[in-house]
Amino acid sequence: MYLNKKIAVVIPTYKSASKIQAVIQTLPSFVDHIVVVDDNCPEESGKLIERLSMPKVNIIFHEVNQGVGGATISGYKASLNLDAEVIVKVDSDGQMDPKCMDKLLYSIIKEKYSYAKGNRFGNLKDLRMMPAIRIFGNSILSFAVKVASGYWNIMDPTNGYTAISREALSALDLSKISRNYFFESSMLVYLNVAHLPVKDINMQAIYLDEKSSLNILLEMFRFPFLLFKFLLIRIFY
Repeated sequence: MYLNKKIAVVIPTYKSASKIQAVIQTLPSFVDHIVVVDDNCPEESGKLIERLSMPKVNIIFHEVNQGVGGATISGYKASLNLDAEVIVKVDSDGQMDPKCMDKLLYSIIKEKYSYAKGNRFGNLKDLRMMPAIRIFGNSILSFAVKVASGYWNIMDPTNGYTAISREALSALDLSKISRNYFFESSMLVYLNVAHLPVKDINMQAIYLDEKSSLNILLEMFRFPFLLFKFLLIRIFY
């Protein structure tokens, strides 16, 4: 527990068999439940963790790949059934520093935010570690998501290191949230529709030798249509 609140961590996994074990092992000791969602991973990441019989770990297997959003939503639902009071989402590629988790949780528990998310753009020195194409793509996406979501103080919309309160998660209609890489952005739109406060947490990303399956240039052309759609949804509500 953290500040007397039960904490669950959701880890969607796809093509991350070489990293997933280390990600789980480096999670803080205050985490009560770890929900690993094997999103029909061809490397069978879920079965690897299952064989290790790691404590606190619950494993969900998807027969069909649902995308990072679909996997996260499955983990969210499982976390609610485990009576978690705050749910953290961590990627399985080892890019998210577990030492930063307490910052997310503090914002939810003590500062009473409904949703807290990582921001890799808060420190100019840290930007030197980020590939140039990611800086360029994420900068454009950040502005577009500000317009669509209405959260003008939020940066780095594709950052998946997040925490959400049980109350906020229960207030959302998860069936409307995008299942693909637009997941984080659509979460912001529907959080705004529900009038829930969101906070950015400055943190440093860890860049290893993995290759992201997110094509920033492709998404730059696809996201505008989706963002315009969700802007209309937000205005309508």
